[in-house]
Amino acid sequence: RAVHGFDRTDGTLRAQAGCTLLHLQDLAAEHEHLVPLDLGSAGSCQIGGNLATNAGGSYYYRYGSLRANVLGLRAVGGDGTIYDCG
Repeated sequence: RAVHGFDRTDGTLRAQAGCTLLHLQDLAAEHEHLVPLDLGSAGSCQIGGNLATNAGGSYYYRYGSLRANVLGLRAVGGDGTIYDCG
């Protein structure tokens, strides 16, 4: 459930799928940025699940879908194969 980094130059955030949305929102706010997703369950929902379901929220119409705001994704398959997308 780690955050791997926030790049202030381009405003990108790298995190594991198990990070809660609230944790990511707080981190982005510390750097005067925001995560373009606003859900009532921010304290318990995880970013991996949000991406899998393309969760919306009140920011959808202003910033677009969550998937449209993702620049890349790395996943590990059951056999250990690493998949880099984006």
